[in-house]
Amino acid sequence: MSRRAFASLLLALSWAAASAPSAGDPPADEWFAGRKGDRLGAENRLETHVGQDFSSLFVPRSPLLGFVGRDFRRLYIRFTSVRRDPAVPAVYHVVGFTSVHGAAAGEPPTEFRGSVTVTAIREYPELHYGADGWYRPLAPRAEGALLGQYRFEESRDRAGSGVFEGEMALYWVLDRDGTMQYDDIRLGSSDGYRNNQYRGRWTSYRTGTSKPAHWGEYRVPDSGDLDVGVGEFVANPKYRQQGW
Repeated sequence: MSRRAFASLLLALSWAAASAPSAGDPPADEWFAGRKGDRLGAENRLETHVGQDFSSLFVPRSPLLGFVGRDFRRLYIRFTSVRRDPAVPAVYHVVGFTSVHGAAAGEPPTEFRGSVTVTAIREYPELHYGADGWYRPLAPRAEGALLGQYRFEESRDRAGSGVFEGEMALYWVLDRDGTMQYDDIRLGSSDGYRNNQYRGRWTSYRTGTSKPAHWGEYRVPDSGDLDVGVGEFVANPKYRQQGW
């Protein structure tokens, strides 16, 4: 990594630390590292893996499930573009659209633009090979999670728009050829499987009011009694009027 890129990376990480959740929030391990009952290794392997391009892993393989507000109003979010910054490899620029349940008929989704800053890349001490060890012959080199801080700004010219910010995690596997792949090794064979998890808040431009806003693939982090499923996401019928 060049000196310029390394200096830019330090600045990006400083921004991420400043915007991290407050000390009163649960430690990160309590919301992401317990996926599927696993525990990640404590070492941050950022310098080892930051040179890899994770762009394609940010793109969901299934529709994102999300909510905004303590009443769990359904949030629809879609990424249309993810690209790594050419000068700062720990930063990914994201473009997409959002909408919420109950929006006026015919109202188009709201565009957002922003970025994810990678703050840590951690590995599992032991590799996973899926049901009946189907992934073992593929000889993966490593497996783990990418952690980051995100900030997505909706278009200010739209009524009711604001900014999403918080922390995220996605799960990866490094194949035998040294290419980062989306970790779906235990999809369909492990209760609680999930990927691309986002936990944070949405803040209105107009009023400054903040609401919890969480989303993810297959499961939603910190979703309280919204998710009553065991092996997969099942919306609580009590929130049907909120779009579920």
